[in-house]
Amino acid sequence: AWGAFEPKVPLVHRLILRLFGPVFKSMMRLAFDLSSVEVRDKRREMIEQVLDDIDKTLSKQKYLTGASLSHVDITLSALLAPMLAAHLALAPKSRYANGRFTSFHGAFDRMRGKWPRALSEFEQGLVKRPCAKFVMTLYEEMRSKKLQ
Repeated sequence: AWGAFEPKVPLVHRLILRLFGPVFKSMMRLAFDLSSVEVRDKRREMIEQVLDDIDKTLSKQKYLTGASLSHVDITLSALLAPMLAAHLALAPKSRYANGRFTSFHGAFDRMRGKWPRALSEFEQGLVKRPCAKFVMTLYEEMRSKKLQ
């Protein structure tokens, strides 16, 4: 669970996450029916359709709502970033939270044997899409900027 090994998270919270992380994971699998192949395939199809629409929009204009950056672009970035874990949040030099959480740096490499193959394959396909390139560009160009 996120935070279980992060020094900036209070020790009590880290211990709770380490102890109850597997319980939370089981509850999530049960609550969202994550073991059903039929449900998984249906959700994957829905995600692909949304990504196709986003790619189509980005092929016509610089940002999702037109010529300038909007909350829609920021929201897309926040939603897609976890799906680009090896390239953003868990990369050797993590871009998540401007690199403040040191436990994220190189985490993907440390979890390589434990990372679900389906997620790795999904990310490898996603990273080739215009929407993923758009999000990674926003992270690279905008994440460290201070708003005035």
